[in-house]
Formats: sequence, structure tokens, C-alpha cells
Amino acid sequence: MRETIIFQLIRIIVLGGLSTLFSFLVSGPLLNFLKKHNIFKHIRQDPNAPIFMSIHKKKEGTPTTAGVLI
Repeated sequence: MRETIIFQLIRIIVLGGLSTLFSFLVSGPLLNFLKKHNIFKHIRQDPNAPIFMSIHKKKEGTPTTAGVLI
């Protein structure tokens, strides 16, 4: 019973470390790909929603689909 718990704990730690390492290795090339193909957030210019435009203007240029990495 104790060996099973220790094995599961080691397995969780190793898989968590591997997934973190994978994310670090893939994030750079993924962001370069998104920048190369101009896959960015574009803020719609709508005169009927000036508050929305002013709040979200700082998000323009943020790569979209980067959440795929998670």
C-alpha cells in the first residue's frame, strides 16, 4: 500500500515536470509562429462602444490561441 502511494507521488511529480518542460520548450516557437502569421488580437473599431475600445485597446497585438499551450 505504501509503495503504491509513493509510486503515484513520484509519477505525478515526474509528469508535472515533463509537462512544464514541454511548455517552456514549445512556447517560444509557438509565439514566433503566431507573430509570423499575424495571428493577433484585433480590436474592432466601433464608435458605438467607446468605453469598450478604450479598455481593450491595450490587448491589441496579443497573440491569440496561445492558450493551446496550456
